[in-house]
Amino acid sequence: MKLKNRNGLLTVSEIAHESGVLPSTIRYYSNIGLLKVTQYSTGGFRLFARDETLKQIKKIKEIIGRRVTLEEVKKKINADYAENPQRTQKITASNSPRNPR
Repeated sequence: MKLKNRNGLLTVSEIAHESGVLPSTIRYYSNIGLLKVTQYSTGGFRLFARDETLKQIKKIKEIIGRRVTLEEVKKKINADYAENPQRTQKITASNSPRNPR
């Protein structure tokens, strides 16, 4: 897949393609704060940091594989953040999208 020049940031579709997750799932995870939008395009589309987002999706998949609720996923990710704030994104209300597309 050829990427447009967006300083290494990927769109919802590009992240979905690379992670094997549906675009609607990426948008949902972003809406509930499981994924951090790095910035928005001039058209208002969500853009994600590739490596950070793919790692976060992998972690979410691993936790969900244990058959837990999304609320429990948030708790686990926040607990990981408390242990190692540089490596993990804490889930807060401020992670919610401003102009989601």
